[in-house]
Amino acid sequence: MGTTPIPELFNNAANQFDFCQIRLDARTPLAVSGIVSIMTHLLIFSLSDHQNGQFVPAGKPFILFPETRALLRVAALLMQKILPFQSRFKRYGLPLLALLTGLALTACISYAVKARIIQEAQREFNLICEEARQAIDAVLQAHKQILLGGAALFDASQSVQRQEWHAYAKRLQIDQHFNGIQGLGFALSIPKEQLSSHVNEIRQQGFPAYRVHPAYARDVYSAIIYLEPFSGLNLRAFGYDMYAQPVRQAAMAQARDENQVTLTGKVQLVQEVGQDIQAGTLMYVPVYRKAMPLKSVAQRQQALKGWVYSPFRMTDLLHHVLQSTQSLGGEHIVLKVYDGHSVNADDLLYSSLKKASAMTGAPTLFRLETQMDFNGRVWTLDFGTRSPHYPTDFIVLSGFVQKQVRIDSNAN
Repeated sequence: MGTTPIPELFNNAANQFDFCQIRLDARTPLAVSGIVSIMTHLLIFSLSDHQNGQFVPAGKPFILFPETRALLRVAALLMQKILPFQSRFKRYGLPLLALLTGLALTACISYAVKARIIQEAQREFNLICEEARQAIDAVLQAHKQILLGGAALFDASQSVQRQEWHAYAKRLQIDQHFNGIQGLGFALSIPKEQLSSHVNEIRQQGFPAYRVHPAYARDVYSAIIYLEPFSGLNLRAFGYDMYAQPVRQAAMAQARDENQVTLTGKVQLVQEVGQDIQAGTLMYVPVYRKAMPLKSVAQRQQALKGWVYSPFRMTDLLHHVLQSTQSLGGEHIVLKVYDGHSVNADDLLYSSLKKASAMTGAPTLFRLETQMDFNGRVWTLDFGTRSPHYPTDFIVLSGFVQKQVRIDSNAN
C-alpha cells in the first residue's frame, strides 16, 4: 500500500465528507464518534512520531504541526456543519466537547512522555559516544607503548640487527593482540653523502635488488630497513623513503624535534594494492644515537638515528571500536573520523557505514561532534544515530469507515 502523508489525509477527509448531508437521527452520534475516533488516533500520531525526519526536542514549546492544523480544520467543519443550532449543540456538542477535551489532554501527555523518552535516549547516546572516544584513545595509547618499547630496544643495545628486530616483533604477537597494525618497523636516517655506502651494506646482507625509493636527489634520506612481518605486501615498503613524502615528513620531523610520539595526517600506505584500499596513518617514535645531548632541537636533529614506526589501516584499526559498544545499543551508531578540526570529505579517515548500507538514507536522530588530540594531531569524531525505516500501521474503525493507512517514517 502506498504512503499517504498525514496533512493530505486530513485535507481529503475535510473535502470529501459532506457533513451537511449527515442526517440528524439516532445514527448521527455513531458517525460523529467514528470521525472523532479517526481524529484522535491521528492527532496522537502527529505528536508522537517524526516530523521531517527529526524528533521534537525535549523542552521545546508546543508546536502545531501541519497534521494538527489540518485536524483543527476538520473539527471546525464538523462543528460548523452539524452543530448550527443551540438545541443541536446541547445534544451533540457537549459530548463532542468532552471528547475534544480528552483528546487535548491525551495529546499533552503524549508530548510530555515523548520528550522524556527523547531526553533519556540522548543521554544514552552521549554515553555510547564517550565510550567509543575513550576506546579509540586507548587503542592509540597501546600502540604508542609498543613503539616506545621498540625505541627502548635500540637504547639498550649496542646495535639492533635484523634477527633481533624479528625476535622482538614476534614476541609481541602484534597480529593477534593489536587490530589494524600493518607492521612494526624501523626507518634509518641517511645523510646524502652516506647513501651509496648504505645501499651497498644492505645488499651485502642478502638483498641484491635493494634500493632507496623514490629515486631523486635530496639532502636527507630515510629508508625502511626493518619491518615485521617481513612478508607479503610489507616487502613493497622495504627501502621506501618516508621522509620524501610531505605528510609523513611533517610527523617524522615533529617526532625528531620534540622527542615525542607523533601521528601523520591521512595517507595511502605503500602496501595498499587491489580493491580494498583504506585510508592510512603512521605513528613515529624517534631513536637517537647514544651519549649525545638532546636538550635543544638542534642537538636532537644532530643525534637522530632513525624512527621506530607503525603503519595503520584505519578501517582495520577502528572497526572493533564500534563493535565494543554494541552491548550498550551501539549497533545503530554511525562513526566517522576526520583528520583535522573540521568535517571534510577529503579528510575522512574512517566511516562505519558500508558502501551498500541500506541505512545511509535514514534520518539522523542524534548527532555529536567531538575532537581528540594525540600530541598535536587532531581527529574529529562525528557520531550519529541511524533510524530504521519503521512502517506504522493504523487500523481506523467506525460505524461506516474501515481504512488502513501505512505511514513511512520518512514521509511528511
